[in-house]
Amino acid sequence: MRPINFVEPYMIITINKPKTMNELKRMLLALKRCAEEDSNFMVYLNETNKQTIIAGNGEQHLHSIVDRLSSEFHLDMDVLKPQVLYKETIRKTVRSEGRFVRQSSSIGRYGHCWIELEPKLRDTGNEFVNNIVDENVIPSEYIPSVHESIQRAMTCGVLGNFPVVDVKVTLYNGSFHQSDSNQMSYKIAGLMAFKNGMKQADPVILEPIMKLTVEAAECNLPDVINEIPSMWGRKEEIESKDGISIWTADVPLRELTNFTETLKFKIGGRGSCSVVFGYYDAVPENRKETIIHESSLRDAYYQDLFFWSKWGKEEEEHHLNNFIESFWE
Repeated sequence: MRPINFVEPYMIITINKPKTMNELKRMLLALKRCAEEDSNFMVYLNETNKQTIIAGNGEQHLHSIVDRLSSEFHLDMDVLKPQVLYKETIRKTVRSEGRFVRQSSSIGRYGHCWIELEPKLRDTGNEFVNNIVDENVIPSEYIPSVHESIQRAMTCGVLGNFPVVDVKVTLYNGSFHQSDSNQMSYKIAGLMAFKNGMKQADPVILEPIMKLTVEAAECNLPDVINEIPSMWGRKEEIESKDGISIWTADVPLRELTNFTETLKFKIGGRGSCSVVFGYYDAVPENRKETIIHESSLRDAYYQDLFFWSKWGKEEEEHHLNNFIESFWE
C-alpha cells in the first residue's frame, strides 16, 4: 500500500454518480494518472450513492483536478460544491489488543497483536513503530500485514469516517500459531486493535482554521470587520501603516466557506481580503454531532488508485473491471 498524505488536504469535492460503469472506470483511471504526478490528494468512494469524493489542498487544487478530468480525459461530470475536510486524532495514550481466532472444519485462522496509540504534535503525521524483536512473539513476515491494516484503518476513523492524523502506533506484543497464523489474520487483528484503541483514546474531530487578512483604510475598517461575527475570530490582530489598517484573524473554514464572497462585496473598492490555510484545531463540542451527521465521508471509504495494478499491468484491467461491477451493483 502506497504511503498516504493525510496532512495536506483540507477540502473535499464530490462527483455524483457517473452515467455508466464505463465512465466510472475512465474516471478512476484518469485519477490514477493524476495521482502519479500529484500525491497531494486522496480519493474516497461512496458505494451507496456511487459518488466519488476527492480530498485536496483547497478549492483551487480541487478545481484544477476536476478541470483536468474534463479537458484532458473528456469526462462529463456532475460536481458538487467543495466542502470542509474534517480529520480525527486522539488526546490520550492507550494500549489495545487485536485478537482474531476462527476455526472452520480443518481450516484455522489466528492473528494476535498488542499496540500502543499515542498522540503526536499537530501536523507531524502518523507513525508506525515495530518493537517486535522476537520471532516467537510475531514472526517478521506478519509485521507488514499489521502495518498495512493500520495504515488503511487510518483513512477512515471512528467518529465521522474522517482520516486520522498525528497518531503514533507502536506494535509491541502479540502471539502466533504455528499452523493457523497467516497474513490475512494479522491484517484483521491489526484493524481490530486500532479501531478499539481509537475509541478508548479520547478521539476528537479537527477542522481547518484559515488565516483571514483584511486590508482597508483606517476609517473603513470598522465597517468591514463588523460584518464578521465576533465568535468566528481567533488570534485577532490589527496593524496600521500609512493610513491603512491590516486586520488578521484565524477563522474556521466551515464558517468562512459561504462568507468570503459576501465579505469581498462589503469591502468593494475600499480594500482587499485574502484567505490562506492555517492549521487544524479541535471543533467545539456542541458542533461534533452535527458534523458527524452531515459528513460526506460517513458512508465512504478510501480507495487506493494503484491497488488494481499490483498484480501487474496485464491484470490491472481485469481486476478493475471486477471492482467496477461489484461497486455498481
